[in-house]
Amino acid sequence: MLLNLRKTEYDQIDTTRSNCAILIPPNAKSTTWRFVVADASNKVHIYEYKNQVNHIVFKVRNPIIRIRLDEAQVDKQRYRLLISHGTRISIYSIKGKQLMEYSSNIDGTISSMTSVQSGVYFVIEAIYQKLVNWEEKEFLLCADKITDILVLDRVFECFIPLVVISCVDRMLRVLKKGIVVAELEVAGPPTCLANANMQLRSDHVIYGTSDGKVGLVQLSSGVPVQRWELCSQNTRSAVLSLEHYDLLKDKQEQLIVAYEDGVIEVYTYDEFGYPTLIYETKINQRLTAVRAGNFAHADFPELVCVTYSGE
Repeated sequence: MLLNLRKTEYDQIDTTRSNCAILIPPNAKSTTWRFVVADASNKVHIYEYKNQVNHIVFKVRNPIIRIRLDEAQVDKQRYRLLISHGTRISIYSIKGKQLMEYSSNIDGTISSMTSVQSGVYFVIEAIYQKLVNWEEKEFLLCADKITDILVLDRVFECFIPLVVISCVDRMLRVLKKGIVVAELEVAGPPTCLANANMQLRSDHVIYGTSDGKVGLVQLSSGVPVQRWELCSQNTRSAVLSLEHYDLLKDKQEQLIVAYEDGVIEVYTYDEFGYPTLIYETKINQRLTAVRAGNFAHADFPELVCVTYSGE
């Protein structure tokens, strides 16, 4: 099936940094999607589409490095924003009210983080840490800088989370209780990690690299095994983000790959689980975020894009 997308412009803000935007799906309290993006002036913009675009803005001190949804609260139908800025992680409500703040005593900038039921996980340069009830429970100094982190809860009927970190030395490392239990070298320095599509078990992870490659890894009994790897025919730019979403409305998730140079590719999976390219486009600007969802209309899936210049 062919995918047909057309461009719609929503707003212009200040310049943006990579990974500072999220799409929040509806919940029991709201029937609409919300798009959250931070700009370089430390402002957080929240957009909600109700016949027209509603726009809320609040400001955070220190440069905002990353915004994530507080996944630990999703099951409770409470959406909160997890914002890293400098050595701090702050939690904000959707309306912009600060709920709490944690400050790390490690020098550096929190570059990646995630929050799940088992705790808050974050990285600073080559350091990994886990917080439980905002107390430090795990610490690891890696051999090279960590670029991203992904937490897999309840894998192999085990309640001990598996943590996957990607490092500049081309290694994917699997941690359990803060200890490296497995490693896998990939073709290029990995830049981002994401869960596999819903048709696969929860022990599959996809990664993107700084030279435009995308791969699938299975953590077979905790040991990472390469299942496939693809290389874009359109670019050798770094992979910015990876996401799965049902853009075709066929109850199957497609793989959305965004590259820093503005290339976006959409893949579907064949009967053997290998990706097949079905859509490609080039935005003539540097991308800082691409998120999939039904933002403007419940019946029409979208790719909401943010550029470095703030479009």
